[in-house]
Amino acid sequence: MPVFIAVQTIYKTLDSLITYLHNTQDKDAKGKGYQGKKMIQHAFIATTYLLMDVLPAVSQLCVMFQKADIDVSLIKIHVARVL
Repeated sequence: MPVFIAVQTIYKTLDSLITYLHNTQDKDAKGKGYQGKKMIQHAFIATTYLLMDVLPAVSQLCVMFQKADIDVSLIKIHVARVL
């Protein structure tokens, strides 16, 4: 769950983060480095969107499998629902 919460926070604030880093790139070396190397690249943005598609389903399955009294007959239903 902590990974999902972190990715969700980045996803919700991605536009603001990119705008902030773009505006501070001349003033702050750290902002320039993040903007040029990590945040603006297509791979980072695409990975963030991909994780937001996948992590909620995986988190849901993880919570189901962590139950002490798991009902084996429901596993197939939950997995099919996620897929």
